[in-house]
Amino acid sequence: MEKNPVKTKFNRFLEKSRSLERIYENYALSKGLTYMSFTVMSIIYDNPESCTQKLICESSLYTKQSVNLIIKSFWKNGYVELKEDPIDRRNKKIYFTSKGRIYADDVIGNLLSVEKQAMEQLSDDQWEQLLQMVEVFEKNFLTGMTDLLPPHE
Repeated sequence: MEKNPVKTKFNRFLEKSRSLERIYENYALSKGLTYMSFTVMSIIYDNPESCTQKLICESSLYTKQSVNLIIKSFWKNGYVELKEDPIDRRNKKIYFTSKGRIYADDVIGNLLSVEKQAMEQLSDDQWEQLLQMVEVFEKNFLTGMTDLLPPHE
């Protein structure tokens, strides 16, 4: 007899999430990237005309220092260039160089194809159900967490 069926179900949910993350991490390592570098590359790839360090920090939840180190390593390897933002000169926009675009297409572009193939195994209705279930769980979890978290000032 299960001691705590809710905990068991939640652990299964977490394990599936962690398993997917490990797959991405192993893929990143196979391409010579850390998981953090891979994530940063993905964000630049998804925002080719509007990527800034601030956007990367907000999207990844990584610190400015970590993102800066990764961007510097990409720059040193000739993968990215930084250009002053004409609208806000304090910020620099991050663009792939032609060398960086080739590398990112190999890393991210090929991955997107595999993700698409995997996603196509579910119908639109199944995807909608999956997303709705996760959204309901997220909402209920957040509601419960408000009692545990300190109030925002």
